[in-house]
Amino acid sequence: MTHERRRGMAERLRDVHPHLDIRVVCDSGPQGERGSLRSARRAWAVAAPWATHHLVLQDDVRLTGNFLDVVGELIEHRPDGVSSLFVEWGSWTASVARVAALCGAGWAEVVDNYVPTQAVVMPVALAKDVSAWFEEALGRGEPDDVTLRRYLRSAGLTPQVAVPNAVEHRDAASLTGNSRHGMRCATCWTAGATSLSGVDLRRSVTGVDAVPVLAWWGEPGAYFRFRDPTADEGWRKVPALAALADLGFDPDRVLRLADDALSREPHAERARRLIGGHLLAELWLAAYGLGVCAAAGASPAAEGMETRVGRRAMGTMALGALRNRVPRPLFATAAAVLTPVVRGAVRVGLAA
Repeated sequence: MTHERRRGMAERLRDVHPHLDIRVVCDSGPQGERGSLRSARRAWAVAAPWATHHLVLQDDVRLTGNFLDVVGELIEHRPDGVSSLFVEWGSWTASVARVAALCGAGWAEVVDNYVPTQAVVMPVALAKDVSAWFEEALGRGEPDDVTLRRYLRSAGLTPQVAVPNAVEHRDAASLTGNSRHGMRCATCWTAGATSLSGVDLRRSVTGVDAVPVLAWWGEPGAYFRFRDPTADEGWRKVPALAALADLGFDPDRVLRLADDALSREPHAERARRLIGGHLLAELWLAAYGLGVCAAAGASPAAEGMETRVGRRAMGTMALGALRNRVPRPLFATAAAVLTPVVRGAVRVGLAA
């Protein structure tokens, strides 16, 4: 799906992957959030008559080298589900995907108020229902990702994200106002062929009640989201230290653990110069919270730290949160000095 202004991007994606038989569906109306919904409505309506499942790609994605094989395997394990093949590195859902990566699970529940729609696959019958719902929703001015989430909620369906991700998001100028969000890279994607051997596609991290994150929007800092049906969007946002106290951890002890860990971290001083002491401490708290949540899972999460998927998922956490606070020319430096901080904090959280 694309807009007339970016038709060339969609056609290049089609031409690079002729074996996928991609059909370009284009909207020519005013750009913006309604434009994404118009394009999506058309895209979900054009499933081939012989197809069992329908995949919609946005024009600004990169596909893994063995994309068709990966999608086939994902459909085999969730034939009736709505599956997103991408989740951006700074979202709440990214944290659930990181827990899944640590635990060796192949799926993560979508916990944001939108579905990552860069690449989504679902059964054809459901795709037709989605298109009809989008037709009715055109007057609301919502983007397609929020509208899809709202439809699935009304239908009692829980979307899942594949771990690892099968697509990456290109850094192209947004037509829907999302450029202010900064780079929105995948949580765990690698160029070339994607291996699913390190994850169990029969398992999903779902039903989570607490999700930690280092927020890149609003007031920067470490937070938890607690599932709460009485709260806005069904989740309650709590600063990390208060959240950890609610979970039974002594906040003073957690701060001592952070101070001790950062005092022994070889990259800590460079990290402070890069993002400041406050954000460094908040990053440590968010990563510690991630370890705590992963440790609560059924599988030994410490082993996941060293898998390819786990390493990649940990490696995107810092930049996912700090993409608008670190100059792009310093992204590689930031990843090099901040990822060890993340990994160290996750390990402490796993052992808590």
